[in-house]
Amino acid sequence: MNIGVVYEFVDGGGAPLVVRNQVRHLGDRGHRVTFVTSPETMEKARGLFPQARSVALLRESRSVLFGLFWPWRIIVTILLLRLEVVVIHSIRTASYFGLFAVLCGCRVIVVEHANPTTTYSVLSKRQRSFLNVVLRRSTAVCVSRGSARAFKEAFGAEAQVAYNFVQFEATTKTAKTGQRDSTIVFLARLAPEKRASVLIDCFEKIASECDWRLEIYGAGDELEMLQKKADSSKYKSRIQFGGWINQPRVVYERAGIFVLTSYYEGFGITLIEAMSLGTPCVSFDCPFGPKEIIEHGRSGILVENGNVDELAKILLDLIRDPNLREQLGNAGIDRSAKFNLNAHNCAWDRLIDRAYRCKSRASSKAELRLEHLRRPRQH
Repeated sequence: MNIGVVYEFVDGGGAPLVVRNQVRHLGDRGHRVTFVTSPETMEKARGLFPQARSVALLRESRSVLFGLFWPWRIIVTILLLRLEVVVIHSIRTASYFGLFAVLCGCRVIVVEHANPTTTYSVLSKRQRSFLNVVLRRSTAVCVSRGSARAFKEAFGAEAQVAYNFVQFEATTKTAKTGQRDSTIVFLARLAPEKRASVLIDCFEKIASECDWRLEIYGAGDELEMLQKKADSSKYKSRIQFGGWINQPRVVYERAGIFVLTSYYEGFGITLIEAMSLGTPCVSFDCPFGPKEIIEHGRSGILVENGNVDELAKILLDLIRDPNLREQLGNAGIDRSAKFNLNAHNCAWDRLIDRAYRCKSRASSKAELRLEHLRRPRQH
């Protein structure tokens, strides 16, 4: 099967992690895989996927000449590569690339990794119109049940669910509190939707009652603002920034508590990664993934979304109760096993095989119609 996997990036967790695994797994299954990405990502893509073909087609320009030839370049490339199934890991990209793929007779799978409601709100009227055409002839996939429900409300289309996977393995020994630092850890893109500033506010409420530190890992637009906020705190010596971490395992393994404060999470890959290594986890009960990952009170703690006072109380309770931290950590390891790589790959194999069968049936019907038209008329 000729399969195209479409995404702009290969670095980071969440969607890039799924994309990296998907390209490799499909190649291992014997499929001919083409990774479609942006020019900026091409060099890294070729290094990561030596067995796959990588092409740079995800680029927009305001040039009139570029606007005239760019769609035709995509169409010609799809036809020359004879792509049969195209998996697009971005709703915005699906609004144009998906349209061209559909016109070329491909079966398209559109993946939403974030918040469908937010995604819909930032699309232009033209993008929504194009996407409506694509979704009528494709399969939509979300990374949690809650996200799939929101997708139907926003886009009016049913979505299948394929959970993301955890990339780490651990033993129950990892959860031992005596092997961990006295740290509250946050790890994510430093973007407004991750709400890291709330955790600094929360830490200020509890810092006088404990000797723990707050460690913030990540990079993004809010880094400077967060650093200024930390510098203005009287506990600034206990608030540290660790930058972007390519190997987060070492951070999770020594963290005392991991906290997720996002406004929304399509899935919540950092949450499941921390749980898989026995780190006790606390998360706002935000849409969509955390409540499907954490069994409240057993494998982690869910806090009313945005309630800083409740978050502070829960963190202080955990800091004072090492046995509870260890219980949550051990249960988190067990819970994370549900989101294993094999289950993820099997779910995606079924989705892609089903899409291919749908394309084959459509092709057979088209051939029958053509054969019927070719038959001489009986007089």
